Amino acid sequence: MGEAGAEAEAEAAEASTSAQESDAGGSVEQVESEGSAAQRLPRWLWLLLVALVILRVGYHSAYLTELPFALATFSDGRLYEQAALDILARPPWGSEPFYLQGLYAYQLALPMTIRPWIAFGLLLQLVLAGLALWGLWRVMVARLGRREAGLGLAVLLAYPGLAFYENKVLTASLAVGTMVLVLVALARLQRRPGPRALLLLGAASGLMILARGNMLLAVPGVAVAAVLAVAPLGRPRRWALAWLVGGLLLSLGPMALRNAIVTGQLTIMPAHGGGTSFYIGNNRHARGVWNDAGGLVSGEVVHERSELVSILGIEERDEAEQAAAIGRALYRRAASEIAEDPGRWLWLELRKAWLLIGHDELTQDYDRAGELELLPWWAGRGLSFAVLLALGLAGALAMVGRARRDPGLAARWRPWAWVLGSQAAAVVAANLLFFTSSQHRVPLVVPLAVLAGPGLSWLLGGFRESEAGRRGWALAWALVLLVLVQAVWPRQRSDEPTAVHYYNLAVAHLRLGQPDLARGAFDRAVERRPDHPVILLERATLHRLRGRLELARADLDRLEALPELPPWIVARIADERRRVVGLRRMEGIVAQRAQDWSTCAVVFDELLEDPGGTMVDAYDAACCHARIGDRPGALDRLERAAAAGLRDAAHLRADPDLVSLHDEPRWAPIVERVEANRAAAGR
Repeated sequence: MGEAGAEAEAEAAEASTSAQESDAGGSVEQVESEGSAAQRLPRWLWLLLVALVILRVGYHSAYLTELPFALATFSDGRLYEQAALDILARPPWGSEPFYLQGLYAYQLALPMTIRPWIAFGLLLQLVLAGLALWGLWRVMVARLGRREAGLGLAVLLAYPGLAFYENKVLTASLAVGTMVLVLVALARLQRRPGPRALLLLGAASGLMILARGNMLLAVPGVAVAAVLAVAPLGRPRRWALAWLVGGLLLSLGPMALRNAIVTGQLTIMPAHGGGTSFYIGNNRHARGVWNDAGGLVSGEVVHERSELVSILGIEERDEAEQAAAIGRALYRRAASEIAEDPGRWLWLELRKAWLLIGHDELTQDYDRAGELELLPWWAGRGLSFAVLLALGLAGALAMVGRARRDPGLAARWRPWAWVLGSQAAAVVAANLLFFTSSQHRVPLVVPLAVLAGPGLSWLLGGFRESEAGRRGWALAWALVLLVLVQAVWPRQRSDEPTAVHYYNLAVAHLRLGQPDLARGAFDRAVERRPDHPVILLERATLHRLRGRLELARADLDRLEALPELPPWIVARIADERRRVVGLRRMEGIVAQRAQDWSTCAVVFDELLEDPGGTMVDAYDAACCHARIGDRPGALDRLERAAAAGLRDAAHLRADPDLVSLHDEPRWAPIVERVEANRAAAGR
C-alpha cells in the first residue's frame, strides 16, 4: 500500500475510533478539550499573554542593544563561536572536532554568514525561541483547548528563567526548541499517522539528541508513543519503529558523517563524551553544582583541554582522540571515587535532587543577579521554577484523573504521557548524573508548561467536583503547597552577583575595546574572590597593557603566593613577569637618557627586587645612584652586578656616570672582581 493509501486508512481508522468513543459516551472533559480549541481566549487571559510577550520582547531587545554579553563571548560561548567561525572558514564541515555540541555551532554559523558577529547568532536564537513558543501553543490548543493552553503559555512566559537562557550563547534554548519540535511532530503523527509523520518524529528526536546528548534517554519513550499513535492502522510495531529509526538517521547521519570526515570518528557527541561534566558533578569535592574538582579545572574553558592533558598525563596528540581520552580518564576517575565512598555519592545525588526542585537559579557563567544589576528595569521577577514545577505536578494528577474517567481521553493522551514523561526523565537524569544548574534544568519547562494549564484549572475549580474528586483535588493542593514551601529554603549562600559574573563582564568589555570598564569589573571580581588565579592573572595583564606596571606586579606577586596553580597559569605568570620587567626597564632607560637620575634610580631598584631583574639592571641602578650622589648605594649595586657576572672592566672604568666612585676604597676591589670575571669567561 502506498503512503497516500496508508494515510487514508489511518484517517478512516481514527474516525472509526472516534465514533466508537462517542458511542461509548464522551465525558465532559473530552467535550471541553475538543470543543474549546475553536473558542476565543478570555479577554483577561488574552491581555495577560500580550503583556507578557511585550515584556519579553522588551527584555530581549535591551539585552541585545545594551549589554556587552550580546556582543562578546566567553567561557562555553567562546568555544561555540570558535566552532562556528571554523565552519564558516571551511564550509560545510569545518576542520576542528566539536568539543561541545556541534548542532549549536551550526545554529550560530548560519546567521553569521551575513556578518561574523555573535549578535546575529543570538538574534536567530530568539527567532527560533519565538517559533518554539508558537509551536508549543498550537500543540497545547489542539490537546487542551484554548483556555488551558493560554494558562500554560502564560505560566511559561512568566517564568524568567526561560527568558534568561533564550539570549545566552548556550544550548539551553536549543534544547527547549527541539523538545517542542518533538511534540509538534507527535501531534502531526496523531492527526495523520503514516510514514511521513513517523519520519518527522524520528528526525525531531534526532535533533533533540544533538541539542543535548542526555535526551538520548527520551528516545525509548518516543518510540512507545510512536507505536501507540499508529495503533489504529493495525500495522506491526516494527513497521512504526523502522520509520522512526529512519527519521533518527536522517538527523544524526550528517553529524556522524561530518565527525568521521573531520576527526575519523563516527560519533554524534562532543569529543570528550561528557566525561568532564560527569567528573565535575561526581568527584569527592562536589556538592551538586559546578565546582573546580579540587583544582582539576580552573573554569577557563578555553584552557580546559590543555589543563586536563597535563594533569591526567594524556599522550595522544590528535585533538579528537585527545579529547576522547580525557573523557575516558575522567569517567574512570569518577567511578573510582564513587566506589571509594558510595555513601557520600548517595548523599550527593539527594543533594542534587534538592537543588533541582528549589526556586533558586543556580547559574555558573551567566549570572542572573549580575544581569539584574545591569538591567535594573528588568525586574527578573516572575514565577519561580518551583511554581512551574508545582503546577506541572498538579496538572499530571489532573490528567490522570481525567483519563480514569474517560477511556477515550486516556487513549489519546497515552502517547503524550510517554513523550512528556521521557523528556522530563532525561532532563532530571542529566541533573543527577552530572551536576545541577539552571541551564541543565530549564528544558523541564516543556513538559511542565504543557501540564500547567490543566493543573491551574483543576486547582482553581476542583472544589466543584464530587466528593471523590475533591479528595484528589485536596491531595493536589497539598502537593503544591509542599513543593512551594520546600522551595523557599535557600539553596545558595548569597543572591549577590558572583566574582565570575564580574570577571566575564570584564572579559566582554575587553573584547569590545573598553579597558576602563573592564578594569572596574575586574576590581569587583577580585573583591569577591581575591584568591581566584584566573581573575588575578587577567587583571594583571590589563594593568600591564594600560601601563600600570606596579599594579600588575602586585597582582603577579599575589598569584605566585597561591598554591597548586595550573601549569598554563604558571606559564602565563612567567610571561607576564617578563613583559612587565621589559616595560619597566624601558621606563628606566628613558629616564636615564633624559638625565632624570632620581626616577631611573627608583625604577632600576624596583627591577632588582623583581625575580626578572638582571645584572644589567644592577649596573644601571649603580649609575643612577652615582649621579644623584649616593656613592654607598652605587657601590652596593656595582658589587651586586660584579657578583652576577659583570666582566666589561674597560667600560666600567670609562663610564662617565661612575667617575665619582673612582676614589672610593671599594672601587678597586670591584674592578678587580670584574676583571676576574672576564678572565674566567675567557678560559
